[in-house]
Amino acid sequence: MRARTVYYLLRLLGGRVSRTMLVKLLFLVDLAAARKGARPLFRWVRWHYGPFSREVLDVVEELADAGLVEERLDIDPYRLELRRAEYRALPARVEPPEPLRSAVEEVVGEWGGRSLDEILSYVYRLPEVRGRRLGEVIELERRGG
Repeated sequence: MRARTVYYLLRLLGGRVSRTMLVKLLFLVDLAAARKGARPLFRWVRWHYGPFSREVLDVVEELADAGLVEERLDIDPYRLELRRAEYRALPARVEPPEPLRSAVEEVVGEWGGRSLDEILSYVYRLPEVRGRRLGEVIELERRGG
């Protein structure tokens, strides 16, 4: 389910998506799905740019290995550090089950055209994130059926 959800989000966004944008939008997808009663897909922690899950990067790598996602990494040749990572869904027909599909569509509809700064500002104000210390787990409360 995780891979299908990540792929579907990238496909609906179209074009290239930065790593930070992808992670924040997936957090919003997980939050929206949890509010519909679904179990969160990822384990989230408060990190330098808000919610982060290493599991997201693992899933993106699996998708790239499977030929479903194109990964573009910009690495500093002197420091051998990642400067920027971008991802793009390659053509395929992959969709997650409900309520994840509608959660992805809801997040893309509301946040897909917004800037990273707008998304970060919103995410930082969420009660699930606000006041969390660096490294602290962010619990997403399941509601509904």
